[in-house]
Amino acid sequence: LIIMSSFKIGYINIYGQTGFSSSKVLELENLINFHKLDVICLQETEVSPNTFSECNILRRFSPIINNSSTGYGTCTLVSNDLSMDNIIKDSDGRFISVDVDKNTIVNLYLPSGTDQNSKTKREDMIDSIPNLLLYKQQMGVCGGDFNSIVDKKDSLNHPDQKMSKCLGKLIKLYGLRDAFRVLYPHSRQYSRYYTAKCVAGATRIDRCYVWGNLGIEEAVYVPISFSDHLAHIVTAKIQKKTPTVSPRR
Repeated sequence: LIIMSSFKIGYINIYGQTGFSSSKVLELENLINFHKLDVICLQETEVSPNTFSECNILRRFSPIINNSSTGYGTCTLVSNDLSMDNIIKDSDGRFISVDVDKNTIVNLYLPSGTDQNSKTKREDMIDSIPNLLLYKQQMGVCGGDFNSIVDKKDSLNHPDQKMSKCLGKLIKLYGLRDAFRVLYPHSRQYSRYYTAKCVAGATRIDRCYVWGNLGIEEAVYVPISFSDHLAHIVTAKIQKKTPTVSPRR
């Protein structure tokens, strides 16, 4: 007998340039409540011990904080109803890995920029990820703000400048599957819209990849008022085998 269980995770770049104000925290709380999220992975954060102290819903979550000297760190919030262990962070505030109910959940914020120096930093960090995931579980998700793409249809303008060879290699190494592309292989969807030199652009730099025996029920992008990114919300499903009990004779 196979029983399906699921959990819902949100990847959200909070747009750190405007800070993590109390009003933004309240809007985040409303988003979590509306979508009934179990795990929230935030990027571009600077979290203090009392950041979430005035929010009733957020008191039901345990924060894993990885601040950065630049003020653009990461933070993962895990529902208190879930068990968690094996927390791993990098030293730059860009990576958090945690095992939640025997699933590894990775929150990632790769360096931004299309100049050569930024690209090199980004590729170097991607190359370091296997060392950070030596003790990952057999199932898991890896997502966040990748600031790069591996599929040209994920960028409106100049996709070649945003492609990452190292990320492509990492995807093959772990057999990662793009949660959104599993369900919508041909859709044109972007997670950040911008204007550069009076030209409108858009990219799908916020993504979630899954590995192992983990299925995808839904993967959507949701506009939010407090960021220049869309939130990426993924519902993952786990197959659990239960022993079959034979009836007594």
